[in-house]
Amino acid sequence: MPTDKRSGHLRLKQSLVLRDALAAELGLDLPKAMSQLYNVEDNIGATRALDEGRYAQALASLYKGDPDRLAGLDEAVRQACGKAKFSPRYAQYLALLMFAHWHEAQREDSMAFLNRLNDWLEAHKPKPESLEPFTGEDLQFAAFWMATAAGKTHVLQACLALLDNDDWDRVFIITPSESLTRQHAEKLRELGQWEVFAYPFDGEMTALKHLEPDAVIIIDINKLGDTKKGDGLTVATSAFQEGRNLV
Repeated sequence: MPTDKRSGHLRLKQSLVLRDALAAELGLDLPKAMSQLYNVEDNIGATRALDEGRYAQALASLYKGDPDRLAGLDEAVRQACGKAKFSPRYAQYLALLMFAHWHEAQREDSMAFLNRLNDWLEAHKPKPESLEPFTGEDLQFAAFWMATAAGKTHVLQACLALLDNDDWDRVFIITPSESLTRQHAEKLRELGQWEVFAYPFDGEMTALKHLEPDAVIIIDINKLGDTKKGDGLTVATSAFQEGRNLV
């Protein structure tokens, strides 16, 4: 795989451009959308704002696209949050709405979606700074830039629910440490929505062949390597190269 020689700052700017491009796809002015959603949450709280569809109503006055599209995305987000037992704050709701659009647009026509993103990038990228066009590989990654204690675990679980209907061969959560592997496993099991396998606590990796395709496998990154090392806990990533994996 070629090394990405762009600076971290430039890669971050490219990621934020994707955020702006997605907002443009949805016909939303981000600052105004954030302000509208904040006012709704501030007045009635996050739970009512989601359950009563008030977040979507607030965006409808700003939305310049197909109303049915917005309604469909809102319904997908509401169902996912219900499965994750999570009432998103206004910024989390908007992030999930954009994620749902990113996902649906690829399912509908990934090449057309890629072309639209690059057309927007060409028209809006900063001058004279050059940002490389998005590629099909770029569409395989989604990231949420959130502060500490901003609810990343809840958003992750809602994203898992949004992606539930896809045909995955395996679903992974990669954590920084064993303690966070335990924590994510406990949180998911509390929801009772997914089969969970936390390595190494729940057994050897040979057990994977007995799991359902939608089971969530949780492993810390320190356990992964190019090859298995002796009798230790290292898992060779080559074991997962085949198939369609959600990580």
